[in-house]
Amino acid sequence: MQLLSRKNFSAIHLRGAIRLAGSVAYELDQPDDTPRRGTRIVALDAAVASTIIAATAFLEAAINELFADAADTMKQIPELSAEARQTLAESWASGVPRTASFPVLSKYQIGRLLLKLPPADSGASPAQGVSWIVKLRNALIHFEPDWKTHTIGKRQESNPDDKFELALKGRFPESSLLASSGNPFFPDRIFGYGCAHWAVSKSAAFADEFFSLAGIAKGYQEEASALPPPREAT
Repeated sequence: MQLLSRKNFSAIHLRGAIRLAGSVAYELDQPDDTPRRGTRIVALDAAVASTIIAATAFLEAAINELFADAADTMKQIPELSAEARQTLAESWASGVPRTASFPVLSKYQIGRLLLKLPPADSGASPAQGVSWIVKLRNALIHFEPDWKTHTIGKRQESNPDDKFELALKGRFPESSLLASSGNPFFPDRIFGYGCAHWAVSKSAAFADEFFSLAGIAKGYQEEASALPPPREAT
C-alpha cells in the first residue's frame, strides 16, 4: 500500500526563526566583559544570521504554498473564488512564479496582481524592511569576505560605503556585545537580537498583510508578536 503526503515548510521556517531569535539571540545579546565574550559573539552571529535566513525562507515558502494549493485538486481554499483559484493555478502550471528564478518579493507582487490586490508600497513598512532583509540574506548566503577598518578604543564613525549601515542603522538596537566598539556595522555590530527581532517581525507582518488583503487563511499560526522586545544596547 502507498500513501501520498505533502509537507509545507512556511510554519516550520517561521517557528525556527522565532525560536532562534527569542530563545537564543535574546539570551546571548547581553553585555559581557568576561573571557567568554568572544565565544558569545560568534554564537550570537550564528543565531542572528540563521534567523535572517529562516525568516526569508518562511516568506518564500508561504507564497509558494498558496500557488501550489491553488494548483492542487486535493487542497481546499474556500476563501478563493473558482476564477481566482484557476488564475493562480494556471500561472503556477506555466512556471510563474515557480522556482528560485523569481525573487521573493516578485512572487508576492505577482500574487497581488493575479488576485487584483493593490501592490505593496515598496517605500513603506513592512515591504521596505523586507527588501533589506532579503538583501541581508543574500549577503550572507553569497558572502564575500573583505578587509574592514576597525577603530581602536572608540566607536567607529559611520562608513558611507556600507550600504547596510546607511539603510538600517537606527532601525533596531545593535549588538550589546559590540555596540560601543570600533567594529564596523556590517558584519559585526548589526548582528544582535534587535536585528533578529526586526527580521522576524517585518517578514511575518509582510506575509500577514498579503493573506489578510487576499482574505485567505494563512498556512501558519506562529506569531512574531510573542518575541520579547529588543533591549537598548548600552
